[in-house]
Amino acid sequence: KIVGFWTRKDDWLSWDLRVDRPGKYQVEISQAAAPGDGGSEYQVGIGGQTLRDVVPETGALTNFVTRIVGAVDLPQAGPQTLSVRSLTKSGAAVMDLRQVVLKLATP
Repeated sequence: KIVGFWTRKDDWLSWDLRVDRPGKYQVEISQAAAPGDGGSEYQVGIGGQTLRDVVPETGALTNFVTRIVGAVDLPQAGPQTLSVRSLTKSGAAVMDLRQVVLKLATP
């Protein structure tokens, strides 16, 4: 599912998930922003760590790009909560969000 029409700066998302293996994980986001809507700041949080990023303008709300936002170290397997929070809104919308992926970078 796509989280679209994210027009309120104070809205945020969270997912409960299970980390099967401890290690360093790259955080990838698939997002889109219409002309004039790029530039909103947001953060991804998991395991007590936060990554900050700025939404790039992608040309259309249907033109999703996947980007690496950063990496987090999750030293233990088990349940986690991942959140995406808007910090600023520079245009009519924060972004459209299609996917957040954690990719194990080191075993």
